[in-house]
Amino acid sequence: AYFMRGLMVPQGADVIALPLEGWTLAEQLQCYHRDFIAGDRDCFLVDDLWIGMFLYLVGKPVTSLRGLVTARGLQTIYRRTENAKMSALEALDGEDRRDRVTLRAFDGLLARLVAAGASGLEPYGGSAAVQRLRRLQTEVQRAEARIQQIDVWLERELNEGRCSLEV
Repeated sequence: AYFMRGLMVPQGADVIALPLEGWTLAEQLQCYHRDFIAGDRDCFLVDDLWIGMFLYLVGKPVTSLRGLVTARGLQTIYRRTENAKMSALEALDGEDRRDRVTLRAFDGLLARLVAAGASGLEPYGGSAAVQRLRRLQTEVQRAEARIQQIDVWLERELNEGRCSLEV
């Protein structure tokens, strides 16, 4: 799992384990995909992200098991096949570069979910889901504003010769 803008994102290549008892996961996930994901090319490329957003939406925590893996002296719990990099997201560049696709998918999906409102998100928790999404949206906006402030400060410091980007 990895952390993205306040969201813990599970990585399916590693393992995603989901509790199924008393939870209509299959129906919810199908509806969520149909209503918010289908047709979004960016979300298609970063499926781990939209799955993580779904789990956040329904209030299910994502826990990284990375510590358990590394405690056993491993880096991964799978073996990459020879064709693992064929058409892989990590090999794309330009507007399809992983970081750009991930940000577009995150922003677009969050906007669609918030716009759906409590009635549109009823299958996923209704007003409680909206509250979770608004908290996430506020956290993202604050972080983005802080990054902008740091960018302005850095540009000023560079222009005035008080710091350098040289390593």
